[in-house]
Amino acid sequence: MGQLHITLDVGSTFTKACLWEEADDTFLLLGQAAAPTTVEEGDVFPGVEAALRRLEAKAGQDLWREGRPLPGIRLAATSSAAGGLQMLVAGVVRSLTAESAQRAAMGAGAVVTEVLALDRQLSPAELLEAVRQARPDLILLAGGTDDAQRIPVVRLAEILRAASPRSRLDGSPVPIIFAGSQAARPYVQNILGSHHPLYFAENIRPRLEEERRETVRDVVHRLFLDHVMVKAPGYPRLLETCGEELEPTPRAAGRILEMAALRDGLQLLAADVGGATTDIFSVLDGTFFRSVSAHVGITYSALTTVEAAGLPQVLAWHPRGEEAMAALYQRAVWPTTLAETEEEALVDEALAREALRLAFAQHQELVVGLKGIQQRRTFDHIFGQQRTGQHLLTPGKLDVLIASGGIFSRRDPQKAWDILLEGIRIGGVYRVYLDDRYLLSHAGLLARRKPEKVLSFWLREGLLPLGSAVVAWGALQPGRLAFRYRVVETGETGSVEGGSRAVVAAGAGEVRTVELMPARGVDVGGGPGKPTVEKLRGGAAGILLDGRGVPLLPRKERLAAGRVRA
Repeated sequence: MGQLHITLDVGSTFTKACLWEEADDTFLLLGQAAAPTTVEEGDVFPGVEAALRRLEAKAGQDLWREGRPLPGIRLAATSSAAGGLQMLVAGVVRSLTAESAQRAAMGAGAVVTEVLALDRQLSPAELLEAVRQARPDLILLAGGTDDAQRIPVVRLAEILRAASPRSRLDGSPVPIIFAGSQAARPYVQNILGSHHPLYFAENIRPRLEEERRETVRDVVHRLFLDHVMVKAPGYPRLLETCGEELEPTPRAAGRILEMAALRDGLQLLAADVGGATTDIFSVLDGTFFRSVSAHVGITYSALTTVEAAGLPQVLAWHPRGEEAMAALYQRAVWPTTLAETEEEALVDEALAREALRLAFAQHQELVVGLKGIQQRRTFDHIFGQQRTGQHLLTPGKLDVLIASGGIFSRRDPQKAWDILLEGIRIGGVYRVYLDDRYLLSHAGLLARRKPEKVLSFWLREGLLPLGSAVVAWGALQPGRLAFRYRVVETGETGSVEGGSRAVVAAGAGEVRTVELMPARGVDVGGGPGKPTVEKLRGGAAGILLDGRGVPLLPRKERLAAGRVRA
């Protein structure tokens, strides 16, 4: 038998455990188990041990003794429980260094609870109060290019010192990472060094034209272990057992997604819907982005999701509307239970759609080109040059969309498909996959040591192909022709109206050549009103031809088209 590995994912609601065997050129998954996370009991370790006992029973072998894996078994873990890693970020200008700091913190796996900037038009007293109310685990301070003569980031350092932020876990001074102007370092050291644990990372924006996030990720991970996990309930025991093999769940998930996208040159988008947060990942033109929507989820964050989305918006997804209120309150009161009735399942699905919609909107705001870049312009470029700060995730850009989370893995493929593509609306022609065995973060953990072996396994066995989607965008009108289609291999023909959709049967491994003829102003991948031919891969849910609009056309108009459940 090869080397055995156990991976743990300590989530807000459940703790998941996997047993792996490392083979010559890949990994073998030997078993999976889960148990409720026990963070509300003040100690996550009982939930960890319960998951491991269940894993032993499924694997039929001893793995764990006296709080440790048996000799020869490697253990690694991720965690998003107890609020995950919470960070406050601060920069001089909201759209420049503060935005770069936010991307860096999120890329490191953090939940950003507050973004401070000197141009937010807050009084000094309001800035002080914002810092004190945030109660983060870590603070990331950035500002100034390396050639800057003025260093206003020093003022932010003075505000942080005056606010004297304290940890939410034990009330100790919050560690601060400075990733700003080299010229400001001595001043920041003098202001903050005797008041807070202070660490320095490479300047995030050494030049306006450049953003460097890698060294910040490394410093954040080290402080996550040294300053955060040692204080969280039950985590010192887990940290002692795992050592350096413990990291925020989103960081591990992002690692395997980034590896997959870079290997094949893909434009990739992935969504992980959790109980407390919803994470969105993207890799666009080789650059990795991640956003986390704190307090947007389907169990612990059910009520805050409703508050953010609006109750009518959530209830619109439920066939019986206001009759769902009892199940909604039940979900909020008992976040650790699985849905047992149809009513409860429908409420979870409605919350998931709105969590996806909200989280995707936030992600799009972060996935932009660098702002403030000085561009050289010639007469020939004046009309064609792209402005700085443009959105990068545009219609037609995407190659692959991936869904992860219990709300998907516990549904049949067609239901998972519906939830995902009704929550995330982006025009284009792309393949859709489901992390149906919920291995995203586990694979990311293993990839720290054996990247090629793990990536080979995950791409082969970790993703269920749902199929392909053609999501039309542009001038769609309810009840009017959006596009016609013809399947070359079968001769099947049809049309899709605005507000409706059609499904072409095609199983996993099957490819259909589909001719698409859009109406004027409608784009299906070839340009507005231009016909195109696409080779589309099938899957567990087939091939979706979608004319429901981006964003979705109003519900009453989709009802009229017969595409919303009565």
